[in-house]
Amino acid sequence: MPRMSRIYLSGSLYHIVLRANANESLFQCVDDSQYFMHLLEEGIERFGHTIYAYCFMKDHVHLLIRMHKEPLSRIIHNLTSRYTRNFNRQHQRQGHLFHGRFKAILCDEEDYLYELIRYIHMNPVRQGIASNPDKFLWSSHRTYTGKKELAWLPKQEVLQYFSVYDHLASERFQAFVKQATHHDPSSFEKGIRHSILGSESFIQHTLQQAKAVSEPQLGLSHIITAVCDVLNVSAYDIRRASRQHHLSQARGMIGLIVQEEGRDRLSDVAQHCQRALSSISRSVARVGKEVQENKDLKNSYQRALQKAISYHESDI
Repeated sequence: MPRMSRIYLSGSLYHIVLRANANESLFQCVDDSQYFMHLLEEGIERFGHTIYAYCFMKDHVHLLIRMHKEPLSRIIHNLTSRYTRNFNRQHQRQGHLFHGRFKAILCDEEDYLYELIRYIHMNPVRQGIASNPDKFLWSSHRTYTGKKELAWLPKQEVLQYFSVYDHLASERFQAFVKQATHHDPSSFEKGIRHSILGSESFIQHTLQQAKAVSEPQLGLSHIITAVCDVLNVSAYDIRRASRQHHLSQARGMIGLIVQEEGRDRLSDVAQHCQRALSSISRSVARVGKEVQENKDLKNSYQRALQKAISYHESDI
């Protein structure tokens, strides 16, 4: 069944939830949490997005991200694929660590930026893990209260809302967060439609924006044809039992376009190419990194994407 289209708008605020597969623990030791933090910082340096809040729970992670130029799917895939590889290596395991697609809710910043920061910081308290958010080490709350320094977290941008004086801003922020003790977190679910959190007017405006800038969700057949044309391989070859680099690269590029612009799943790519899903996932991760670092491959990726779009439009 085709997956539901998401709305990705540059400059918009997103509440991201990453869940573990089968309720497995995402963080088995301090080193795991520290490495995840390291990847968050590297991702910001590489892709240029902004993270306003985070919280690492046992089996899920909350992030509050403003997406800029780079697609949100690439940001999250880079984070989860690299973390999974390291986690599997450190803990002698195999397979997926995160459950399915990540949850991404586009949020009305004017109404929900501060509410969501509070909601994310209060997760450990609601779960009974900490008596107050300042006692929990793996959230951004301690950075906002001055107990931890993170150069990449824009705390001043948030705190200036509470006061122009640093000490007073920190005190008011802490009081604001602690007021959530009696706050009903289900209110965040009630306003969600089309994966959008906001008023009726905000939802309608966002849908109109998305319609104006949206690109087609491409079909697998168009993507395969486009990649094969650009990389000069045959559709038959990508299904052969061969580990030749150029064929692996073609499969990875097909999977990358499917992941970022397609309406199908990586499992559909794996089935078509007669490969294990884990093999396709590795190829996608590898090609995604190479596209960032190799200008020629980036040009090939962009040409393949444009060809796939043109094939799609010719069928409309």
